[in-house]
Amino acid sequence: MATRSRSPTSRALTGGDSRADALSMATDALVVSLDAYVAAREDIPVPSSPQPGHDLVAVPSVAAARLALYTAKREQGLTILDD
Repeated sequence: MATRSRSPTSRALTGGDSRADALSMATDALVVSLDAYVAAREDIPVPSSPQPGHDLVAVPSVAAARLALYTAKREQGLTILDD
């Protein structure tokens, strides 16, 4: 039985052989999607509200810290070279 997972915020679609597999791949897809915002030097979107029946996918802590630093630097008008 194949299971799909879709993130409307990141517009990522992934799947797996089980629910756990699909959720694991959804985490990877979310990180890749958020990294694309960084590469494009765009603002990181805020998470949408959870919908009934939808699973939440957390951003791994290292990626969350990296994104928080990126966001703080953007808010201060800094770039990577301004360290």
